[in-house]
Amino acid sequence: MSKVVLITGATSGMGKLTASYLASNGYVVYAGTRNKDNLESNIENINNIYIDVTKTDSIKNAVNTIIQKEGKIIKPDRMVVTPDKKVFLLDYKTGVANSKYIEQLNDYQNAIEEMGYIVVEKVIVYIGAKVEVHLL
Repeated sequence: MSKVVLITGATSGMGKLTASYLASNGYVVYAGTRNKDNLESNIENINNIYIDVTKTDSIKNAVNTIIQKEGKIIKPDRMVVTPDKKVFLLDYKTGVANSKYIEQLNDYQNAIEEMGYIVVEKVIVYIGAKVEVHLL
């Protein structure tokens, strides 16, 4: 599985340095820019993409473009990462407990561990008439 990132503001300054670093380390980088003149890229693994983070439609279009090219996006609700690369995963759900949510959290764990992190705790918080917390 390719490691794919979207970095906004990646055509100059720290964003550009971060994009270059990640691209040189095997990530497929989408460098977000509001300036359509900056959409050309000649750096391997960097794809410039138009995105204006102040416009919802622009964000949706950019994300849909990336999904069409790269596949699904995995994004847990919350992650806490310690300096020694330990990760605590927290996901919020509405309604009742469901095994598909556990599978989803396991998918998050697999993707995170593939990047060299260690998932030490997984928590699902179900929010409904009452709040239930499930430690996995």
